[in-house]
Amino acid sequence: MKNAERYRLDDSAAGPARRLAQSGMGCSLTITAVLAILVSLWGLPAKAQQLTPLYNFCSLSNCADGGIPEGPLIQASDGNFYGTTLSGGQYGQGTVFKVTTTGSLTTLYSFCKTGGDCTDGAQPSAGVIEGSDGNFYGTTVGGGIAGTYDQCGDAHVGTPPTYTCGTAFRLTPSGELTTLYTFCSQINGNSCADGSNPLVSLIEDSAGNFYGTTPTGGTGGGAGTIFKLSPQPEGGCPAGANPGNGYCETVIYNTCQSNGCGWGPSALIQGPDSSFYGAMSAGFGVPGVDGSLFEITPSSGVLTTLFYFCSSGSKCPAGDGASPWGVVQGSDGNLYGTTYLYGNTGGVGGAVFQFNPNTSTDPLNVLHVFCSLTDCADGQGPTSGVIQGSDGDFYGMTVFGDGTESECSPGYFGCGTIFKVTSTGTLTTLHAFCSAGTPPKCTDGMGQQSTGLVQGSDFNFYGTAAGGTNGAGIFFVLAALPVANTSPSSLTFGSQDEGTTSASQPVILSNAGQEALVVSSVATSGDFSETDNCVGSVAVGSSCTVDVFFKPTQTGTRTGTLTITDNNHGISGSQQTDPLTGTGANPGATLSVTTLAFGNQGIGNTSSAKKVTLTSSGTTSLMNISIAITGTNAADFTGTNNCPATLKVDSKCTIGITFTPTVLAAESATLQVTDNAANSPQAIALTGTGVADVTLTPTSENFGNVPQGTSSVARNLTLRNNQSAALSISAISFTGANEADFSQTGGTCGTSLAPKESCSITVTFTPSLIAAASAVLSVTSNAQPPYNSVTSNLSGTGIAQANLTPSSINYGTQKIGTTSAAKTLTLKNNLSTTLTGISYSTTGPFAVSTSTCGTTLGSKATCTISVTFSPTETGKVTGTLTVNDSANNSPQMTNMTGTGD
Repeated sequence: MKNAERYRLDDSAAGPARRLAQSGMGCSLTITAVLAILVSLWGLPAKAQQLTPLYNFCSLSNCADGGIPEGPLIQASDGNFYGTTLSGGQYGQGTVFKVTTTGSLTTLYSFCKTGGDCTDGAQPSAGVIEGSDGNFYGTTVGGGIAGTYDQCGDAHVGTPPTYTCGTAFRLTPSGELTTLYTFCSQINGNSCADGSNPLVSLIEDSAGNFYGTTPTGGTGGGAGTIFKLSPQPEGGCPAGANPGNGYCETVIYNTCQSNGCGWGPSALIQGPDSSFYGAMSAGFGVPGVDGSLFEITPSSGVLTTLFYFCSSGSKCPAGDGASPWGVVQGSDGNLYGTTYLYGNTGGVGGAVFQFNPNTSTDPLNVLHVFCSLTDCADGQGPTSGVIQGSDGDFYGMTVFGDGTESECSPGYFGCGTIFKVTSTGTLTTLHAFCSAGTPPKCTDGMGQQSTGLVQGSDFNFYGTAAGGTNGAGIFFVLAALPVANTSPSSLTFGSQDEGTTSASQPVILSNAGQEALVVSSVATSGDFSETDNCVGSVAVGSSCTVDVFFKPTQTGTRTGTLTITDNNHGISGSQQTDPLTGTGANPGATLSVTTLAFGNQGIGNTSSAKKVTLTSSGTTSLMNISIAITGTNAADFTGTNNCPATLKVDSKCTIGITFTPTVLAAESATLQVTDNAANSPQAIALTGTGVADVTLTPTSENFGNVPQGTSSVARNLTLRNNQSAALSISAISFTGANEADFSQTGGTCGTSLAPKESCSITVTFTPSLIAAASAVLSVTSNAQPPYNSVTSNLSGTGIAQANLTPSSINYGTQKIGTTSAAKTLTLKNNLSTTLTGISYSTTGPFAVSTSTCGTTLGSKATCTISVTFSPTETGKVTGTLTVNDSANNSPQMTNMTGTGD
């Protein structure tokens, strides 16, 4: 079978030859010739790029590190990337290499180590996969056993050329290679019945079997095979299987050259239904000539064609293109891939498609047709299919296009692109190759057939391309997604008083990626809060700030988390978390009293200071201590803060308060102590009463009834010095109408009275008359007017020493010769001593009938005398009752009248 899929595979012409062969230039070129063609082509100035070359192949003498990397890369479980080069190495027939994310490359194996026909394989173009056993598995296009051109195509080694048909191999991580199978071990006429020249990657199933495809060989006219490699069981390979080295090869499907048959099967993928899916890059007849999508059941080998490309006719006006190069299954269950030909062109063009395997009605959706822009600025000729990124979008590469006139291959504009396309068809060119340097030594690479991208565990994209400083290919990294970085990655606030808010600490969120970072939320947990300007979009290369605050609710170590939710690495809902730490402190403040009562204070006089003790009673120092007096009469209270700026734990300090009243009334205010304690401010109620400087109380004194000529019980008046200084007393005197009846008979007041002290003045009342009496007691001092003379109004009533009541009695009309009922009179002794010498007598027809009075009557006591009326004649008669005693108003008399009838 001779077709565009056959390539000349020698040690010098692999990668570029393949690309140029597809464009119609043939493939019998050495690498020297290819470079000569490419050097003659000039490019435009470099564009801004997101791509960074990490390694240039052929950096060692004789390309011992390999040249022309082809096939997809993988990132293995050790975090390194593994791939193959089609040429170079120690023996010039390609390599398997390991390369780190920083570009440190190690050649694990150089093919054709055995020499001759390269029985260990030659010119690998499919990359490798990591098996479940930790080893690497792959295929080579050439090497193995010798065949003919018709059997192995243009895959030759050495000079003169020996045609070889390829191998399948296993490679340990340390570089020990085992050839598992040599293709074309089974000859069917001019065709290799077991397939030949495998070009694409293997896949492994859960049982440890490997599956792959060949573009040639098989029993269907040499149009290729789908095969299975399984570990050889004890007793040898079963019937129908082809023995290898510890493995058995079984062809499970032969492509064909009949109408509708496809050939050139791509690499396989396994769907969740365990079926395999893939693409035929071409075929025979109509439909089929422009490629197709298929499903195959590995257990039965039954293949079902799902879709024929370019079924709309010549040049595919429907835009789906021709020559698909494999598929991937997206997270939505659909298949995604690319076509290489047609679309908007009559040749190399292509499209990105989406295929729904679960519907028969319009299952294929063209997402983007390449060369839709002038000079194919959106790319031309994708050959590596697509991968799905962490953001859900699809990423791939084209061999040509980018909208420039730089020709990396004659007849084509541009040197290829790296692109991203969404599941709804929006395509973005992420990088245009050959933006730096000139072909074939474009330092940022050139588009190359059968290379591809892989997304690393760091979410960057890695891949290989042609070009480079040596013109033999590069390993590169492409930062195509938003990359969120926070700095610092954690915050420590130290000690903060409980219930208080710290100063803010900033966290800078920067976008180090190549796409806008979309921040959906910023949140904190624990005793932390934040403000930010981040929610929304953070442009590439820009940053925003999150200010974090700490307000502890308890003492001790407090922890929390700053959580930023965004689309980091293209993953919606990604979260960056920074741990937050702080220590809750508990400064305590305790006041010795809650109230201060100043009592009475003279107007305008400042009281002695009262002290309040403030104790630092918490677990950390009390700081920023200040005082203030507030309230209705704040101006009449004065505070003195004797506390230091920092009061250590268990230490004490004092605050002095004085009271200087300005009004004659009760006054109040509040002392507020402010500090860093949780209960700040602490408060003390202040009270006091503004009074006169000097007072004499009571301000009036009534001595009541006092018998004439006798002295009352002494009464004490109080003189109070409300001043803060001693009071000098110059006089205590009586004035007024009856001043002689009042006298100071004792007391404690002298000529001086200490501040805030009182003394007494004892006064007695000795009435000289039987009548009301009054006078004024005055105290004269050195106090400021009007308090330099204070007074008290004195009063009392002089009464008789003894009283006989009533003073008259009328018996009314009484029959002559009869005696009236007795009427009682009362004798009262008003003296504080015994009344003596009591006698009594009557005149007229009046007579004492009974009496309780004796010759004496005790102090303040009373007795009674009962008198009757016995008229002896008609008409009005009078008489008297006379009582004689020791009182100075003796005798006391009562007039009596009556009428005889």
